[in-house]
Amino acid sequence: MARKLRQKLGEILVQAKVVSQAQLDEALQEARAGGKRLGELLVERNLCSEEALAKALGAQFGLEFLDLDRAEDVARVNLALVKPDTVRKYSVLPIGKTGNRLRLLIHDPLDLETLDAVRFRENVEVDTAIASRRQITAFINGEQQGARVAGKEDKLLSQSLDASVDRQKRSVDRSTDKSVDVDRGAEDSKMVTLVNRMIISAVQTRASDIHVEPMKDKVLLRYRIDGVCIVKEEWPKSVQSAVLARLKLMAGVNMAEKRIPQDGRIKLPVPRVKADGTPELDDQG
Repeated sequence: MARKLRQKLGEILVQAKVVSQAQLDEALQEARAGGKRLGELLVERNLCSEEALAKALGAQFGLEFLDLDRAEDVARVNLALVKPDTVRKYSVLPIGKTGNRLRLLIHDPLDLETLDAVRFRENVEVDTAIASRRQITAFINGEQQGARVAGKEDKLLSQSLDASVDRQKRSVDRSTDKSVDVDRGAEDSKMVTLVNRMIISAVQTRASDIHVEPMKDKVLLRYRIDGVCIVKEEWPKSVQSAVLARLKLMAGVNMAEKRIPQDGRIKLPVPRVKADGTPELDDQG
């Protein structure tokens, strides 16, 4: 029985109306002449988004496509399944594990060298799903900046935050302005790191709004990115007062006022990143 031929990437993109046949023909010519891969060239020429390319590659290779701009897909990433340096070194994200089989989110189905390296490094068999390079890089960069916490780190952070909440609340209750004592107490706590990384991650992911939403039993952190509000983190309810106090302190508003809206401004150094989400190095490297 003849084996079914894999559909060509260009055909999939034309059928999905991502590019026209004329655009594809021109891109194929240019790719052959320049020795480039078709998908990379289409993205480079702004004829195709990285997400559309990843979805087409998923269809071509029979891989599930995950959109990391969707909260439900982001929630499937579990960094506790692999060594932290595996994620950074190979630009992959673990999304599940059954026995000795690791399910891995990748951006290039043809990068067999990376899959072999992860297989050897983690001592597992690897199954794959696909997401865009941009989204994987942005997620990993967010991790490096502390934008999300997973697994054991999440428990440790929550415990540390819980331990610091009572101390900071007592300091806040004793002051109605930006007292040195409150600031010093906050600097000694994990709350400073939590709030700083929240702001840094929002800037680097080009979020237009940050929403800290108190719920009945938790606090939701949402970012508005390209007009869509997505859940970035869930925090224990116990950190709510301390987070709000820290934000008021940084913004220079009245910390005792809880009933009326206040305008403030926060200045915070943010590491620059390129359009693809990778860190932008300075002149020294």
